[in-house]
Amino acid sequence: MFNRILKNRLLVQLLLSLLLSFFEVKVDASVSINDTSLIFYYGPQFSDSTRYELSEASEILKNPHFKKQETHLYFHGWKESQTSGSNNIPTTVAAYLKRKDVNLITVDYAKAAGERYFEVALVNIEELAPVLADAVIDLFEAGVDRKEFRVVGHSVGAQLAAMMGRNIIKKSNGKHKIYRMAALDPAFPLFGPFFKPNINQNDADFVQIIHTEAGTFGQPVSSGHVDFWPNGGRGQPGCGFLTLPLFPADICGHRRSWDLWAESVANVNNTSPKFLGFPSLTYQEFVWAGDGNLKNKPVEMGINCPMSARGDYYLKTNSESPFAKGMEGY
Repeated sequence: MFNRILKNRLLVQLLLSLLLSFFEVKVDASVSINDTSLIFYYGPQFSDSTRYELSEASEILKNPHFKKQETHLYFHGWKESQTSGSNNIPTTVAAYLKRKDVNLITVDYAKAAGERYFEVALVNIEELAPVLADAVIDLFEAGVDRKEFRVVGHSVGAQLAAMMGRNIIKKSNGKHKIYRMAALDPAFPLFGPFFKPNINQNDADFVQIIHTEAGTFGQPVSSGHVDFWPNGGRGQPGCGFLTLPLFPADICGHRRSWDLWAESVANVNNTSPKFLGFPSLTYQEFVWAGDGNLKNKPVEMGINCPMSARGDYYLKTNSESPFAKGMEGY
C-alpha cells in the first residue's frame, strides 16, 4: 500500500513540475542572499547572540564567547525565522544552550525561505547554497576543525544544507567536505528522481536522516548513511488523526523531527531516556519482531548517533515531551 501511495505522490510531483515549467518565474535572489546572515548564540538567554553577514563568517571566531570546540550550523525550514513560524529556532537554541560543549550558529534565511515554495523559495536556496559554501570554507580556512563541525537542517533547510555541502566540495576542489550532517525530515516536494537532487551520502562524510512525515512534506526514501524512522516515519503520536495529505497532522509530524533532535541535544548528561533505533527492513517487520532479537542491536538517534551506523532503524516515541522511550521504544 505504501508503495502505491508513493507512486501517486511522485506522479503529483511530476505534474507540478510540468505545470511550473509553463509559468517560469524570474526571481532576483540576490536580495534574499543579502538578507541572509549567521547568528551565533552563546546564552544564557535566547537574546544573547551576535549577527554576522555571510561575508563576515570568519569574524565569529573572534567573538570572545566562541570556544575551540564542536560547532553546529543549524538551518530552519520553509516559512520559518529566528523568532516566528513554528518555534523551531527558539526550541532548538534553548536545547543547545543547555550544553557547554557546543558552539551554535544558525542560518537566518527567512526572506529567502518565506516566499512561495515552488517558484521562489526553491530558486532562492539554489542561489544561496554556493554563497553559504563560501562562508563555511572561510570558517575552515580561519581555523575551524572540519571534524568538529556539524551541519543540521530541517525540511528545506536540510536540502539547502546538502546543496551547500556539494558546493563546498566543488569550490574547494575536494579539499573541504562537511564531516557530519543531520537532516530532519528533509523536504520532499520537487526533490528526488527527475527533480532537484535529494540529500544523499555524498553530501558529507556521514549523513543521518530522521524521517517523521514521509511522503507528504518529508522524503519517503532512505538516502543517508543511516535513516531513522520514528513510528514508521509518518503519523506521529500526539499529532492527531491522519486523513488526507497536507492536513494539520502532517504539519505537526513534519515539525516533530526538530522536536526529537532538540530533545537529544538537551539530554546532556543522559539523565533522560535516549532515542534508540532498531534495525529492520520495514516498520511492519519491526512491529512484529516479537522475538526480541533486535534489542541487541540498538543505535542512538540524534546528536550522539555513531558514525559507524548504517541502514534503516525504527523506533517508537511518546506522544509528548519527553518523546524518547529508551529501550521501551522497541
